[in-house]
Amino acid sequence: MPTQIPSVTGLPGISGPPDWLNPPPPLAGNYQLDDFRWFGATHRTYGGGASRSATFRAICDRSGAQTYLYLSFQANFVPALGDNNDFVYLGLQHVSGTTAMVIRLQVHGPLPVTRAGAPLVQPDDISHPPVQVQSVQISTRANTAANWTVQSPPMPPAWIANNTRVWIQSDTDFVGPPPLGDPHNRWAVQVRVPLSNSSNILDAAGPNLGSAFHLWYLIAGSMLDQSPVILGDNNSTATTQLELDDGNYPLPPDWNSPPTGWDSFATGGGPGTTGGVSIFGNGWNDIVVSNALGVGTLIQNGLANSFIARPRNYSGSTIPALQIEGTFRMANWGSVANDPHQVNFASGSWDYVPGNSPLAPVLSNAAIPALVAGSNPPATDPIRHDVAALNLGVGQSLHQCILVTITGTSLNILTESAYRNMDFDSASLIEREAEINLENLKPFSPAERNIRLAIERINMPAQTPPGYDEKQYLAATLDSLIKAGGPLAKKLGKVRSLLDRGGDQGSAKRLALLIKLLADVLGHARSRQARAAEPRLKAVLVAVEASLTACKDRGPMTDALSFALERFSEWLLAAPAERDAKLAAAVTALGAWLNLARLDSGARKRILELSRALQAWIPLLTYGGSLVPALQAVEKYLAASRPTDAMLSSWRKLGDALNLKNGPVQSGLVSWLVGAARWIKGRERLDALLAAFSATGVTDAEIERIFPSMRVHVYYDTGERVRRPGGLRLAVWRSQPSFGIAAYHEGPLTGWQVAIDGAERIGPNLYQMKVPNLGRRKIRVRLLARGKEEKPLKEEPIVRPYPVK
Repeated sequence: MPTQIPSVTGLPGISGPPDWLNPPPPLAGNYQLDDFRWFGATHRTYGGGASRSATFRAICDRSGAQTYLYLSFQANFVPALGDNNDFVYLGLQHVSGTTAMVIRLQVHGPLPVTRAGAPLVQPDDISHPPVQVQSVQISTRANTAANWTVQSPPMPPAWIANNTRVWIQSDTDFVGPPPLGDPHNRWAVQVRVPLSNSSNILDAAGPNLGSAFHLWYLIAGSMLDQSPVILGDNNSTATTQLELDDGNYPLPPDWNSPPTGWDSFATGGGPGTTGGVSIFGNGWNDIVVSNALGVGTLIQNGLANSFIARPRNYSGSTIPALQIEGTFRMANWGSVANDPHQVNFASGSWDYVPGNSPLAPVLSNAAIPALVAGSNPPATDPIRHDVAALNLGVGQSLHQCILVTITGTSLNILTESAYRNMDFDSASLIEREAEINLENLKPFSPAERNIRLAIERINMPAQTPPGYDEKQYLAATLDSLIKAGGPLAKKLGKVRSLLDRGGDQGSAKRLALLIKLLADVLGHARSRQARAAEPRLKAVLVAVEASLTACKDRGPMTDALSFALERFSEWLLAAPAERDAKLAAAVTALGAWLNLARLDSGARKRILELSRALQAWIPLLTYGGSLVPALQAVEKYLAASRPTDAMLSSWRKLGDALNLKNGPVQSGLVSWLVGAARWIKGRERLDALLAAFSATGVTDAEIERIFPSMRVHVYYDTGERVRRPGGLRLAVWRSQPSFGIAAYHEGPLTGWQVAIDGAERIGPNLYQMKVPNLGRRKIRVRLLARGKEEKPLKEEPIVRPYPVK
């Protein structure tokens, strides 16, 4: 069944199709890549998860007797620019035609490349025009021919030059303070195709495609070492680089057996955000986990979690309850390789959430009202799966990627599956384990496979202007965006009004909930004298509350405690082979916090009170003796700086006791520690800001303009090797799902740093690592919003990439 390419419908006050050929008003042109008139277009993304490596869009419009097909090909992020690699390939064929054509569009010439078009991410400058492509090569093939034939002399049909434009930026074009900086390589090609009913695919006025046709495309980019990377390819059998270099392109349907990946399209369908039901991955709360720690993608280990999907109903009428089925799956935060397009949703790498499977889907529990096309999802929880006690397995992360698949009877499902792999977190220092998973990627050799990791940073300059202060609720960034005016400025004014009425944004209530949760967790500890232990446990809880309050919003000390709590959480959840290393990291972090807490008289007092309350309670526990030496070591460390080795053995004994004797305590503490870490850093303010954005209709694209964010783009070695000018023998790479963090920082800021541990640094923002065939390997992503007194992250020296073999 062909994919329907929607007709242009326009928005209130903005009619007609996208126009990149004419200047901005008073004429109808708009040099922004994301012209509002792409609204409702068919779109596909590649390398998804946290963001897109590449994007394809299509929409159509009729002007008088002429129908136009509008196509957009975006390399949303590339590690480098390379004139020998940066191409768009576009194949076209009438459904009943006997000849097909492939258009190879070279994006640019040799470096350095001059900027063209408006910024690709921050659309502030709309006056800079895009340019024509560097060169065009046309190949044709009849269904009876043995090969593709390059047209010679190279005289492409006139319609290509007249209707095709290129946007391009290098990593030096937009370097500046937030929210304007974008030091990345990006490019895009947009083509307006005049459809004709002539008999010639090479007709100068437009190809004979009619209203139904086959289409193939591929978007190819470059690495820093000028090796090629395939960013997006709609060929189901994965086009190789050798095939591209030789002009041996995939064939249209029915020309070979089995058929390869040309898709069937038809013009004139309804908008992609009307006439059916969609669900977005990193959309505004389309997919979330809700628990006592908040709403996002963080699992509350051992306790209750609710998995929620909020489909967007663009059908025009209310969908009654029980009409949509959903399934939820999870994978460790990171990147799962599989299909060349995106994750294979049937893969075993994604585990079904307990109690949920294709045989036991979740039915929508409430009516889903109709939405205005393109608007955010409803605030209700129409598809909700409650898990009373979710216990993560050894080696699993509290931070999970969540995948949802929806089906419905007699419904037009526009987008059936999506996954969320982007999370919000509070800086200054954020550290996260990420897993690179190749369990479903067929090996090409016995050796471990090379993986490359490229860091993309939005609104994260390495150095901010002197005296820069973000304040609370991203105040400095919002000030800049409000001053700029426009639709987003109006929304942000409403956001400010909502936040002004918020009081403490639920901080006291959240602390009370944390203490209750801790009481429930510690209530599982076995006691020899239950009656005597109860009042002493209450004293412990009072001391915990006082200690957390004393350490909240206290700058570097708060960050250090938050960091230590998260490290202890990771230790408790670690696999046996990782426990010693993670305990050592946790104890080191504890020591760093105690060094700062020693200098704060209020915090030092509360910590000592907590230690003594614990020492009064734990002797009554069956296995409490393990904690006493650990607490005594903390007190000694607090009194005078001591080597962390003095604490290691005591904490190791405590961990052994928890692991062997107090499973429910260990499981509950894992999540409680992370919840406490978030609370002391003011997580409630981040949640309030996100809620205000949602309430005022701030979109996903607008969120990207507001939050400092980083993404890790992942590429795997395909095993293919090609030659490039100079005789270089280079690997060919393909993108797989990305992952990332949107960071919330309060207060003075001198700059941002991002680093990766567990991989070799082979370029300024590029890393390389090896992952076992059909296996997994973890890395640690470190993100720092550096204040005046904070030490910068240690960056490993750049080394040469692994040799190609």
